[in-house]
Order: sequence, then C-alpha cells, then structure tokens
Amino acid sequence: MSIEKAEIIEVTDKIYLHRYTGTRFNEGNISCINMKWGLIFIDAGARMDKAAEFRKQMEQKFQKSSKILVLTHTDGDHIQGMDAFADLQVIVSEPGMQKMVEDEREGTFKKEFRQNQIDKIIKGAEERKDPLPDAWMNDFAPRFIKAKFFLPHISFKNQMYIRDNTQTLTLTLIQGHTPCSILIEYRSSEDNSQKILFTGDNLNAEHADNSGCMLGRSMESLKQIKHIIDSDFNVFVPGHGPVVDKEYAIKTLAYLTEMKSRINQLIAENLSKEEIITHPSLPVFYETKVPDFLPRVISLWYDYFKSDPNSV
Repeated sequence: MSIEKAEIIEVTDKIYLHRYTGTRFNEGNISCINMKWGLIFIDAGARMDKAAEFRKQMEQKFQKSSKILVLTHTDGDHIQGMDAFADLQVIVSEPGMQKMVEDEREGTFKKEFRQNQIDKIIKGAEERKDPLPDAWMNDFAPRFIKAKFFLPHISFKNQMYIRDNTQTLTLTLIQGHTPCSILIEYRSSEDNSQKILFTGDNLNAEHADNSGCMLGRSMESLKQIKHIIDSDFNVFVPGHGPVVDKEYAIKTLAYLTEMKSRINQLIAENLSKEEIITHPSLPVFYETKVPDFLPRVISLWYDYFKSDPNSV
C-alpha cells in the first residue's frame, strides 16, 4: 500500500483540495483558497514534502503568493507538514495555541522527544508480538521524527473573520473532535452557490482508507455533526477524505446515533464486549467500503460508553 498516492480536487474555481488515498497513516487534507490578496491554506497535512509541492502548484496556478495557514486543530496529521508554510502567518484557536505551547514546553517540538515516543511504540509492539507495518516503520516514523513544528502567530477566542472585497472566511471554535477544533465557513458575495464548509475532523469520509482513529473519536462529534447538518451549507470539505454533501453528513449522524443507542442498550442487558462487537442488531456501516478495523472501533466505543453512558 503506497503512502505517496495523492490527488488534487477542484472544489470551486477558487478552492482546491489536496488529499491522500489508500493510506493507513491518517494523512490529513490540505485545502487552498484563492483570495484577491493571496492564498490561504487550511491545514498542513502530515507530509512536509507533499505540502510544499501542493503550495508550489497553487502559487503557479493562481500566480499569487501564499499568505496564511489556518489550522482546524493541532493533531499531528494536520500540522506535521507545517514547515512548508513556515514563512506564512499561522492562525489557530486559543485552545489550539495553548495545546501547542504545552507541547513545546513538554518537548514535543524536539526530535529527541519524538524519537523516544517512536521507540516506546516499537517496544510495545514487540512485547505484544504485534509487529508494526513496514510502511509505518520506514515512512511514517522517520517523517514524524524529522518534522519541524513551531508556534502559530495568531490565535482567536471564539470567532475570527478573514476577508477580501467579495469573499469571507468565518473561523468558529466548535470543539468536539478536539477542544481546539474549528469550523471554517467560506462565502462569496459574487456567487451565493459557492458556500463551502471546512469541517476539520468533526466530519470525515472514506474511513476505510484511514487507521480508524477518526472514526473511533467520532462519538465526540455528535453535537458538531448536527450543527453542520443544521447549517445552510451543502458542500463539506472534511478533515480526511473527499468532498461530501449534507446527505452524507445525515447518514453519518444517523449511524453514530443508532450505534450509541444500541451499544448502551446491549450494555444494559449485561452482554459482554465480545458479544456486543458482533451483535446482529448493530447498524450497518454507512459507507460502501466497510473498514476492516470496525470491530476494533466498536470495542473502543464499548469502553467509552461503559465508563459513562452519558458521555456525549
């Protein structure tokens, strides 16, 4: 399975999406928006080389310089490529800034710290006799160690606007997937049909092409997904995967809500975790391609609700 496979999608004539396919290493999406005074990028992905390549392609296409990088949240798969945007103004929510300040204080920005983290993961896998994939060992781990992180320049408390004379980006702290997660609304006064909502990891698609982390944490985003559905947007750029519409978001929420209800009912009936994971009453997964890691995710959801049925 190649981790190199990427595609660039035209969302509108002013917005492009860079996404990875067929990878299990949570390679986050990167988006580019063509403003009249320069380019804005949303998230940096997990590969500095690919982020730099995408930036160069967009600068050549639009014949403009890059100005701003906005981070939807600060998970590694969305900031690991940020060195490709080191000369730009970087914007994050206040909780995101606080998290990165804490990470820097704890040593996460240092290569030695990350090397120790990788060594612990490898040791744990060896002790469990569960070898890590070659691609993880030979590609993901070295990139994680070599990545360069730095603190953003601007943070906002609840909401922030970025404008030119016809386009507006509204950045809103919404939490959910992480305490620092934001939504980004794009609107154009020239064309009311060009309304795009960048959801970060509160909504993701094509889960089978990722590791299961986003799906596993999706129960933390039920309120946020409902907010996305209730908005006046119909085109959503997720944190991972292709562009989706409101119908997809509705299917996502329906599946997660039903799964939560069924797991809690089965817990109340004193069924074991093993019985629940394979129980025939669980809802059918809402995407055509069912992730092979779904049983592991259901196990995580069981633990989540077992500890606190009212946790979401």
